[in-house]
Amino acid sequence: MNYTEIKNAALAYADKATHTETSDSMDDFLRVVEARVNRHLKTNDMSKQATLTSLDGKYYYGLPDDFNGLRGDPQVPGANNTIQTFRFMTPEQMNNINHLSNVSEHYYTIIADQFRIFPDLDAEVITITYYQRIVALDGTNTSNWLSTDNPDVYIFGCLVEIASFNKDAVAREIWDARFKEALNEVSIHDQMIRWSSNTMQTRPG
Repeated sequence: MNYTEIKNAALAYADKATHTETSDSMDDFLRVVEARVNRHLKTNDMSKQATLTSLDGKYYYGLPDDFNGLRGDPQVPGANNTIQTFRFMTPEQMNNINHLSNVSEHYYTIIADQFRIFPDLDAEVITITYYQRIVALDGTNTSNWLSTDNPDVYIFGCLVEIASFNKDAVAREIWDARFKEALNEVSIHDQMIRWSSNTMQTRPG
């Protein structure tokens, strides 16, 4: 379903299609729903890769604008065509080693919206695999992976906000339970796809 279809479906479910104040607030409701989705979901559909080129003497790098958490540790090319993986440290741990001059491994941490490494690297391509925030639905971006594959998440989430806006506590409780159930089902489905061991096998004979 797309942007318009989701808004219309939610208004129809709530019987608020002709309620101007509610319909005029739907874009605000969508932003709240997407904020909740970004906090709760970390799925393969939200995975993305980015690269950055390090500079000698530079330790801090900006994270992607749509960054919503790392999926794995960053990597950098090593010797003899190998890949070396950064090791995570807390900011406090990083402060305790940043005075060292002889470090054999690469370390990283996240501070606010920045990616910090130690030691510094000269002209190396660092690969970051991360979870991206969902692309917000609006009149220009009319669909995304969630609206296409799981429109019920959007509809139930919007119904929570419609009920809250209209001060209907009973309806809000009902739709919030449906919204959380849908989010959980998306997570379970993603895990089944990613980790299923039921691979196809060819038997001899």
